[in-house]
Amino acid sequence: AYYGTQFELLSSRPVLGRVEAALGLPKHPAFAAGGWFGRAGQSSSFEGLDRYIEVTPVKRSRLVRITARVPDADLAAAIPNRVATEYIGMLSQERREASDAAAKWLESQLGGLRSGSEATGGAVQRFVEQNDMVPSQDGKEFALTQLEDLNRAYTEAENDRLQKEARARMLTSADPATAGAALGSDLVRGLQAEEARLEREVARAGTTYGPQHPKMVELQADLANAKKRVETEIGKGRSAVQEEARAAARRAEEVGRRLDAQRQRAITQHVRQMQLTLLKKEADVGATVYADLMKRLKEVQLAAQMRMANVKVVDPAEKPRGRSSPNHPRDLLMGLVGGLLGGVALAFVREVADKTLRTPRDVDLLVRLPSIGAVPTIPGYRRRTLPPVAELPGVSLPGEAPAWPEQMAEEAFRSIRTLVFHRQAPGTPRTMLVTSAEPGEGKSFVAVNLAVALAGTGEPVLLIDADFRRPSCHQVFDLNLPKVGLSSILYRDQPWDGSIVATSVPNLAFLPAGPMPPDPAALLSSERARELLAALRERYAWIIVDSPPVLAASDACALARQVEGVLLVVRANATPIEAAQLVRDRLERLGANVVGVVLNDVRPTRDRYFYANYG
Repeated sequence: AYYGTQFELLSSRPVLGRVEAALGLPKHPAFAAGGWFGRAGQSSSFEGLDRYIEVTPVKRSRLVRITARVPDADLAAAIPNRVATEYIGMLSQERREASDAAAKWLESQLGGLRSGSEATGGAVQRFVEQNDMVPSQDGKEFALTQLEDLNRAYTEAENDRLQKEARARMLTSADPATAGAALGSDLVRGLQAEEARLEREVARAGTTYGPQHPKMVELQADLANAKKRVETEIGKGRSAVQEEARAAARRAEEVGRRLDAQRQRAITQHVRQMQLTLLKKEADVGATVYADLMKRLKEVQLAAQMRMANVKVVDPAEKPRGRSSPNHPRDLLMGLVGGLLGGVALAFVREVADKTLRTPRDVDLLVRLPSIGAVPTIPGYRRRTLPPVAELPGVSLPGEAPAWPEQMAEEAFRSIRTLVFHRQAPGTPRTMLVTSAEPGEGKSFVAVNLAVALAGTGEPVLLIDADFRRPSCHQVFDLNLPKVGLSSILYRDQPWDGSIVATSVPNLAFLPAGPMPPDPAALLSSERARELLAALRERYAWIIVDSPPVLAASDACALARQVEGVLLVVRANATPIEAAQLVRDRLERLGANVVGVVLNDVRPTRDRYFYANYG
């Protein structure tokens, strides 16, 4: 992209305008009126240097070739050299101007950044001093360190309180013996041992002395004093333990209050630390931007000192020894060769781009269905309008010789009739559905003419117009669209005898379509339609059914399962190959018996499938 831009700049107006002014091209004698480029009545024919120079990049390199095509040999060398000189000068000037502008902008930005950086640095220092921000040795906040210490102290105080309260409750509810053991006092243990000794002496003396004996009275008094001393010492121990429990509770409560207060201080300190972090980040960003801009300013100042552009002339233009154009023999030869190659390429592209069926051979090879006839183009017949019965190719007045296209069409339909009869071995179709892939391919025209050709054999033939959506066969027999017909027979269960119309063609009867039914496809696939065709086969040797196109409606697919054979009509140079193949696939999936394909609207002068004059 960079080199493409530079190549365009070489031929831009700023560069070429400088060259024109430097060489005085508008007033140069080479462009005077009457010269190669001049016109009569003008003082100069010069219309801009861009018409006479060419800038061509050299492939696989960073070189560019500048060529001037002018009527003067000296100018032919001077112009490319001057273009290179002016281009290099323009690049150098633009580099200087860009460097100066960048330096001015950077200096203006640096002034604001310097003051901003100093302001943010001072704000950080003031914030630290105002809020006593003292970090701990490991980088944690001092308040958080104190909070952790108090939290540990509170946990220890609570554990001590719980232990001492539990011991106090146990001593309060325990008997003297248990309480004495729990206290662990040597004095209590000694007193309890003395009490036990006296109890043993009282027991021994009781076996010798009576209760009132002085010895017994003395021992009883000593025992009572020992018990009293034990109870007194145990009471003192219980009081001491309870006091320790109360002291532990007071200590835990005090540590808890200190912990709550420190927690609030830690939260406040943390918020301040976050504010300090933001202030530091702002200061760091300002310092980084300031350093980057300062570095960029030095680079720009250094680049401004290098005024030479990184472009140089490798090979200056020299005065040509002879003219380069015009070369009439070469131009004539190139024109002839180019015209020949263009014609061949056009013919090839047209051949490859044509995706329509054109010949019966296309039908056999591409559609893979037998081609049983080709109907020529008949001048005057429009696609969607059928001619009256008197103008059909197979119907001529007595003693009247048909015209050449009509004669070929008549022979084509007779050939189709012969092929169809040739296929009519026992069990072959007698009810024939005539359809097409898309509208406008001439399937109604083929159906009517095939019925006329079959009627010429002397056997009774019935033509049925089953195209409810766009009926047209009634036009051939000069009939308005009848109000009764095939639809009324199938939908309203009317007798079919009254709906069949006799025609002016011997042995040919016609059953019109009738009104448009609500659901044509369901009506044509009904059991009533099957019974009607079976009854008509008893009276007529051949039944030709004209149906809608397969790709336009589903009526033809419904009829294909009711008849014994299907005849597909395609239009030469119009029906796409893919459309015909799609119709073939649909009919084959339905199990329909596709008798063959009729190629309609074949031009006799273009396609070699008819004899222009025979007999």
